[in-house]
Amino acid sequence: MITTGNLGRNIGPVRIFVGPPTGAATQDITLKVAMDSIVVEETGTNDEATCSFTIIDKTLLHTALRGEYKVTVTHNGTIIFRGYISRPRAHISAIYGEQAVSCRDVSSLLDRLIVKSHIVRNKLESDRARIQWLVDTIGQPLVQQGMTFWGLTQVLNPEMSPQTFPPRLTLRQGIERILAQSSDTGNYYMDFTPSLHTYDVDHMESGFVAPFRVATSLAGADFIAPEDLRVDWDTDGLVNGYYVQGKNEAGSGWYTDADLLPGPWSVNHYGVRGAYISAPDASNMWQARRVAKAALHDTANPIPRGSFSTRLGPNDARFRGGHLLLVWSAVHGLTGNSPDPGPWMGSSGGSWHQLQPLRVVSVSTRYLNGSGDRVQEVEFGGRTVHRYTASIPG
Repeated sequence: MITTGNLGRNIGPVRIFVGPPTGAATQDITLKVAMDSIVVEETGTNDEATCSFTIIDKTLLHTALRGEYKVTVTHNGTIIFRGYISRPRAHISAIYGEQAVSCRDVSSLLDRLIVKSHIVRNKLESDRARIQWLVDTIGQPLVQQGMTFWGLTQVLNPEMSPQTFPPRLTLRQGIERILAQSSDTGNYYMDFTPSLHTYDVDHMESGFVAPFRVATSLAGADFIAPEDLRVDWDTDGLVNGYYVQGKNEAGSGWYTDADLLPGPWSVNHYGVRGAYISAPDASNMWQARRVAKAALHDTANPIPRGSFSTRLGPNDARFRGGHLLLVWSAVHGLTGNSPDPGPWMGSSGGSWHQLQPLRVVSVSTRYLNGSGDRVQEVEFGGRTVHRYTASIPG
């Protein structure tokens, strides 16, 4: 560990840098941050990540630290958060200035960059190439933040048909429109490097796996025994039939998993469990079936959702949002990569019907001290959220 400055405090593996909106995050404020106040919350879903910490500013050098300042947090030199200060709150602690800082990550720019004029994209290209083109066209602030690596954006469809991007469409909506056309089950999330991850049931992120497997009884170098493992099987949300309310009669209709997915079928095993889904842009049967199929992928089976916590040392690999995770726990009915005892409908239909691996949907990292020891609270499983299920590409 390196001792820096005249405050007599050691700088460990965690560093926090800030910078003004027009500059880079190069001002090192680590010595002014209470290490046990740092909390980073990242997701493997469409939601943005957040970070919070407290600054003890005895010398009052950072009174101008305001909203939209850039923030970068690193651990052992690796970026674990990149974003913007959204809500600095200053108050006096004894005679010193103290600021509680809340930050949102760079993925928040997806909702703040928009199409300004009518765009038609006619080029024959893959969905990855089209997303990259869209980011280059209207997402330059993200490019300036380092969004130049596309190795995690998979090709779900190599030959996209023409698409229209009307004014006022956000960058997020544009990406969702591309994915809605490329795959029935296409989904995405953005990490803070920043990189865009895309996947569907036929193109899982096979290489993006958790650093440890979770098991209550098995042992090994790549296993951890979790603390507070909790698993709920969600059957309240089991839906195996949808009435799609489309734009017109042709774009509306009733569809079950037996109509659209490989068997064995949930509607036969559990009985009909129906729901209504709105698809205001669906104007024909093909579009209505696509909306129903995407939703049925997520809801035709009971789905486990779980959480656990684990303590990590300063040099331990960490869990990240979006990681694929294997869990063994007999009491919870989870058998890792072994055959699931079921019943599991659609087992003849390929990889998407397998229960595991489960996706990590959120990770909260709380630092315990300046040495880099931390506690991670991990949530996994649950249903995929298709924010654009009812959006028909145009």
